[in-house]
Amino acid sequence: NSGTLTSLTMVGGTNATFAPQIDYTQHILFPTLVHHFGVPEACSRLDIERRGYFPRGGGVVHLGARPATCADTSDRRPGDDVHPITGMLTPINLTERGHVCDIYIRSFHAGDVPLRVAQTMAHDAVQQLAYSDATITGNSTNARVLEELRSITPRVEIITESDSASTSIGNGCGILIVAKTSTGCLFGASALGKPTTRKNPSAVLPGPVAREATTELLQTLRQGGCMDDWLQDQIILYMALAHGTSSILTGALTRHTRTAIWIATEMTGAQFCVEQQSLNGDSDGDGGSGSARADEKPPADHLDPSSYGQDGYVCGRHLITCRGISHVAH
Repeated sequence: NSGTLTSLTMVGGTNATFAPQIDYTQHILFPTLVHHFGVPEACSRLDIERRGYFPRGGGVVHLGARPATCADTSDRRPGDDVHPITGMLTPINLTERGHVCDIYIRSFHAGDVPLRVAQTMAHDAVQQLAYSDATITGNSTNARVLEELRSITPRVEIITESDSASTSIGNGCGILIVAKTSTGCLFGASALGKPTTRKNPSAVLPGPVAREATTELLQTLRQGGCMDDWLQDQIILYMALAHGTSSILTGALTRHTRTAIWIATEMTGAQFCVEQQSLNGDSDGDGGSGSARADEKPPADHLDPSSYGQDGYVCGRHLITCRGISHVAH
């Protein structure tokens, strides 16, 4: 029935390797759905009952969702409240990155990992963002990114997760960095601490953890897109369901995104178009792997990876447009 809450309980790792941390969903994905797809905050809920860390897992997360509604965005600016008027999602239009205006750093420790590790991770991340000149060098785009970051004092939150079995399982530490721009773009970068010895789970070097996260953020911002690698494939389905035409500008096109486009097209019939662009905004390409057709099947694992770039990436910036199917929530 309309307005009925759908609940889902998920068990596993909340802060694990090879995937965004659960905090990414809270700070990146959900805000994007609210501010760019018109999903009222009351329609989605995420409650973390217990955190589970790699390799033990065991975390428990409760998800809740109600049918979303569409918002009138004709005179809305990024960050404005939305006003539901129909049962359809608003098409996203995120093609201008703007300038970085806010940085949030969440650094946590749990179990036997001491507080000083989380504190040092956060401190090192702040220093690396403020003084990095070796990770990104060269063209004017890179120089502008560094200038933006140096002008911002990050908001830092140090989290001590309770070592009670009811709230967390295992030992862990990690960091999430969220960058927000003047046009409402959100970028996330994260890393987890790894013990230097199996016998001592608290023996974590915080410097490399901070460096991994800051390097990821800097590399993402350097590409000039409006979202990070994780978000670009997560919002494809919402673009397919939206009412009207959505447009997003990404950096390098990931294999996950190409797969998501193909699956969304097969499932919904939505029409996607992917246009490769150069780093300076021209549409002539930048010497990358060529334009990716939205109606192609995703590349098979045995194909020559050189034809898709490193790790299956298609180089350059990409404009992804989608004519949604105007799905009505029930």
